[in-house]
Amino acid sequence: MTLYAAAVDVGSGPPAPLQAGKLPVALLGELLARLQTPPPSVLLGPRIGEDACAIEVPGGVLVAATDPITFTTQEIGRFSVIVNANDVAVMGVRPRWFLAVILLPSGTTEATVREVFASMQDSLAHVGAALVGGHTEVTQAVTQPVGVRNSDHPCDLRLRPSWPPARDGPIAPSRGPARGTAREPNVDEV
Repeated sequence: MTLYAAAVDVGSGPPAPLQAGKLPVALLGELLARLQTPPPSVLLGPRIGEDACAIEVPGGVLVAATDPITFTTQEIGRFSVIVNANDVAVMGVRPRWFLAVILLPSGTTEATVREVFASMQDSLAHVGAALVGGHTEVTQAVTQPVGVRNSDHPCDLRLRPSWPPARDGPIAPSRGPARGTAREPNVDEV
């Protein structure tokens, strides 16, 4: 009688769920590496550690960023503006326009929506930017308010020297706030 060792498949079973928060760096790196090469007008595209992009447009460079706010349910409008303004400001430019996506859970009252918009409006006025569009809805898909802002700014090439510009030109380091500070950016710094 011949005995055969049982085959052991160590990788079987369901994959482990991801932890709450940002994607693991290795997974994000793998996904970004699979993207098609962007057109030449994309001076700074998606990469680990960069929350903004820089796109050459007629007349200059457009810096754009988007970040959801999921770490708090308080002052969601204010933090949506602050975090996204910060992502643009660390590129060395001043945010000017915001596109907002606000997802609110079922049961949200008109008073709550008014509070979100009031805090967003106050923060936009503070950073000198304007809300120019977006989408707002009450949905069963979320259990707490989620705010996403796209922040855009046309600028010259006064961007951080951490990425190579596509053309020659003066590059000055940013004096903007540090990434991830979640403080209201001092627009006089940039």
